[in-house]
Amino acid sequence: MPQAFSQQTFLDGTKSGNNFIVAVFAGLIVGLISIVLWMGVALLTGPQSEFLAPGVGLLLGMTVRFTGNGTHPLFGILGGILTLITCVVADIFAVIESGVHPYLDLYEAVTHYFNLIEVAKGIYEQSTAMTYVYLGVAVVLAAMVSIRKAEVV
Repeated sequence: MPQAFSQQTFLDGTKSGNNFIVAVFAGLIVGLISIVLWMGVALLTGPQSEFLAPGVGLLLGMTVRFTGNGTHPLFGILGGILTLITCVVADIFAVIESGVHPYLDLYEAVTHYFNLIEVAKGIYEQSTAMTYVYLGVAVVLAAMVSIRKAEVV
């Protein structure tokens, strides 16, 4: 079996098997899928879809937990950072999508009409206090769910 996937028992009785690289790549893939789903919901309900953030945090936290199998706090930090990046990028795309003409697709909107100042204004105008509450809950939820308890032999 490859060294990265083998389990060792440490002196304190805990098992290793932490696959941080696998957790990073799996989290990135699930993050991209979450952005696409967020865009679909934003297309149906409007750009204010911050209520999806805790679900994204839970999904990314569980992905990091089960693919990484990590007991180190670094896995919680990874889950929180991936959640924060995913939610912010999804919110940026939702604002871009809401401000484009109906006959343009998202690719044309991003490549031809992407103005960072206008996007920042759009996010600021559409953000409420609950946006930041949802985002904070999502990051904390992902960080808590991402870490497994150490198994004692």
